[in-house]
Amino acid sequence: KEVGLEIFARSPSQLTTSSLRQAMTTSISTLGGYLADEVEVPLGPLSRSSVYLAIPGFGMKMSSRFRRKKISRRDLFVEALTCHATQLSDAYWLSSPRLQRKWEWRRSPKTDPVSALTRAWRKGHVSNFDYLLRLNAISGRCFHDPGNYPIMPWVLSNFTSDSVPDLTDERNYRDLSKPMGALCPDRLRKFQAKYACLCGIVDTAIPPFMYGSHYSNTGGVVLHYLVRVRPFAGLHRQLQGGQFDLPDRLFRSVAQTWDICSQTSTTEVKELTPEWYSDPTFLKNTHNFNLGTCTADGAAISDVALPSWANNDPVKFIEVMRNALESDFSSSHLPNWIDLVFGCKQRGPEAEKANNVFYHLSYYDSDDLAKIEDESLRTEIELHIADFGSCPAQLFLQPHPGKKLDRKSQSELSMSV
Repeated sequence: KEVGLEIFARSPSQLTTSSLRQAMTTSISTLGGYLADEVEVPLGPLSRSSVYLAIPGFGMKMSSRFRRKKISRRDLFVEALTCHATQLSDAYWLSSPRLQRKWEWRRSPKTDPVSALTRAWRKGHVSNFDYLLRLNAISGRCFHDPGNYPIMPWVLSNFTSDSVPDLTDERNYRDLSKPMGALCPDRLRKFQAKYACLCGIVDTAIPPFMYGSHYSNTGGVVLHYLVRVRPFAGLHRQLQGGQFDLPDRLFRSVAQTWDICSQTSTTEVKELTPEWYSDPTFLKNTHNFNLGTCTADGAAISDVALPSWANNDPVKFIEVMRNALESDFSSSHLPNWIDLVFGCKQRGPEAEKANNVFYHLSYYDSDDLAKIEDESLRTEIELHIADFGSCPAQLFLQPHPGKKLDRKSQSELSMSV
């Protein structure tokens, strides 16, 4: 198992139209020196050409006067790097609650980078997209690893209307306080029944869970959505034995995918990737891959079928999706989703109350794996996690604070609700 570290910096956004550029432009330029006086936190878009370092994940036994303990190779590397590269900010590498406890002497509420970033977002200096992307980076998600790819939420729920959804009408939005598996009451009751049944089994080492799949994994989510772009198309074929998956199982329709993930499937609870809010190319089969034909109607599968309101224009689709993500409604309810994925409802009793319990191995991190001394068992668990998916590092132990909307926005939001 290799543990990755990503050294990132700002990079200019590569946009195709002025309208999309306007939708995606971050407000960082208006920030000035706001964060400079508190802590140096890079806030530009993550660069796809960032330096990525892979470090063997096994631990090293360090002698101690009182005991012998195992220290993560990642922690040892970070400690050595910060000692010899003093100009390099290591803020994000030490931002998870577990690492904060280890390095408590290096952190304070004023200089903690997560707190500084959250304060900037609450004041409107950071867009919702950039904030979520940065939380993903802090929690160990990056574009270099399909198994730990950045996670984005479904925000819109209207993919069937002919006209562009009214972004001031809450009926066009997904309930961000619930995980994907809990959006449909009928489907949720089935998940809850399975969970109750598993809770009744006492002679097992596997803790009960609600969902047998995950909202982010390599084959079922990342390579599923990005099957039309390189290098993900090649990775997809490699995973499928050298060819594309069965046509009926490929990603071919936005509306169909939303229905499957939110209500009709007994297993799928997929969230989204950043491309849904930033890059229209993943919706076009520009490389003319032979994806087969759909057995239902015999139609050849090529570009992704978009909602009618997008007028078959991927750029327009991404623009509407991005505007929905940056809307006042999303800004107001985004903390609820952050609690589920990065925060206090990710695990434990609060996760159970929120119907947000996944298979126990999805909560493992590098430190948990380093404690497994049986190499064959550790490899087996690593392969399972790579296939099933994993939760990001938990960044918040308390409910995430809300965004400070201006009075006009609050008034419009209350009227729409």
